Amino acid sequence: MEMSQILDNIKNKIMILFTALALLSPVPALAASTIPACDIPGSSGSSVCKDQNSAEANKNPIISIIKTAINVVSYMAGAAAVIAILISSIRFLTANGDENSIAGARRTLIFAGAGLIVVIIAQAIVAFALKQY
Repeated sequence: MEMSQILDNIKNKIMILFTALALLSPVPALAASTIPACDIPGSSGSSVCKDQNSAEANKNPIISIIKTAINVVSYMAGAAAVIAILISSIRFLTANGDENSIAGARRTLIFAGAGLIVVIIAQAIVAFALKQY
């Protein structure tokens, strides 16, 4: 393999990597309202705002702490799974046909995907359980 072919191969892999990173990067949602609906003058008397205010007044601080802790752990686990998926894709790109490297990358991808699914299901179960309180 000539040096120019090796450089072209590396250049193609770098382009694929940057394209994947650009497609997976988060995009801010700029259309969201920054003013809560109940803070708009004249809306505080609506039944929705009254229900929201009574729910906020009856919040249990322990439940709030548990929700926050579970959200933090879920975000960290989800971020770790996404990073593992990215690492697996890089390992696929750099395997160069080596069966052991491909098998390792495939295992990483499968376990990262399974971990992401477990985090999503756990978040749903916890949200359901805490909604009861």
